[in-house]
Amino acid sequence: MLTKEDYLKILGSELSTALGCTEPIAVALASAKAATALDEEVKAIELLLCRNVFKNGLGVGIPGTEMKGLEIAAALGAFGGDADNALEVLTGIPETTVEKAQEFVKAKKVKLILHESDEKLFIVARLITDNHVSECKVIEHHTGVKYVKVDEKYIEEHNVEAEAKEKCCLKEELSIHEIFRFSQVMNPDEFSFLIEGAKMNKVIAKAGLNCNYTLGGIIMNEVENGILENDFFHKVVALTCAASEARMCGSALPVLTNSGSGNQGITITIPIYETYLHFKKSEADFIRALFVGHMVSIHLKNHLGILSCMCGAINAATGAGCGMSILLDGGEKELEYVIKNMLANLTGMICDGAKTSCGLKIASTISTALYSVLMARNGKFIGGDDGIIEDDIEKTIDNMGIVINNGMPQCDDVILNVMVNKKNKLEE
Repeated sequence: MLTKEDYLKILGSELSTALGCTEPIAVALASAKAATALDEEVKAIELLLCRNVFKNGLGVGIPGTEMKGLEIAAALGAFGGDADNALEVLTGIPETTVEKAQEFVKAKKVKLILHESDEKLFIVARLITDNHVSECKVIEHHTGVKYVKVDEKYIEEHNVEAEAKEKCCLKEELSIHEIFRFSQVMNPDEFSFLIEGAKMNKVIAKAGLNCNYTLGGIIMNEVENGILENDFFHKVVALTCAASEARMCGSALPVLTNSGSGNQGITITIPIYETYLHFKKSEADFIRALFVGHMVSIHLKNHLGILSCMCGAINAATGAGCGMSILLDGGEKELEYVIKNMLANLTGMICDGAKTSCGLKIASTISTALYSVLMARNGKFIGGDDGIIEDDIEKTIDNMGIVINNGMPQCDDVILNVMVNKKNKLEE
């Protein structure tokens, strides 16, 4: 049985603040760390990246620039990143540095190299000067700096694998039963920090609507035009979608992440926040709902790995659905129903990289989450005779992991090949 301290430790390791999409930002962090070991001008950068980092960084906007992709993230990290600022490494970079980084990228001085391995997350940033090569390796999680070295001299080393194993052991003890049980006996005041993360994500959601990026703004425009109803459903979908779209376009606003993903943090928190406001629930219930939403998503994510070929919005929206169910007086049975309804519907939705259109997938998953909650409230759920769903909720979650980890790795390779070929044609 997990204790309060265990849950606080899990949340402390899985929730963090990030500025920008976490894969290119992790690349920026690696470059910034490598740069701290140099006192010479950087002439070239080489990036060795696993397929998931490669895929998730190709098409996403980078804060403070008008550019997309891994190359500009690496250059910004090398020339102006604050390596002590973790996933907010690109905060406050001056315009002159941005211009320098953009010129560096346009001169094709950043080289991307696909690293063939089974690592879910692998980044090596090599900064090359006239006389030295500084290298930083990141593995296991987005801030997991394994080492920094110049030539063959190690400047710092960390046992990232041992730290990750310790965290994994804790997460392996999670279950839906345990998460729900603790939510009923927890002292909400000791988890009130969860509210600040939800408020942070609401700020970028509002900004996304005001900027009218794509679907989020369109939904609200069509509400004003009378095409859509001005109701709870459309507000939840529009705000959640808009927050992701703003972030993917390169917004300079930070977000609370879950399991290394800002989009997942957004997808969990915004629907729960709006449900709390709409139904005028107590702050204590709001905290319990956020706790359940984050922990269910972390539990599902633990069966997939830090990055996978399945869209992370699915496990995040499932967590959101469970949190909304808590606010609508659902019990453990209703949580299980929500999860079964979600996984029966959406398991296998592919991740084809981080980009503005992630908002469309988030809109789909949140819509499904709302329907799944309504089904659960009425005692309706997908039963153990259907597809990968089992009567036992933990076996159902296990089946999701088996499908993704055993059945879809080749799909991930195919997606990456399509994306890289498209990128190469566009650059010809």
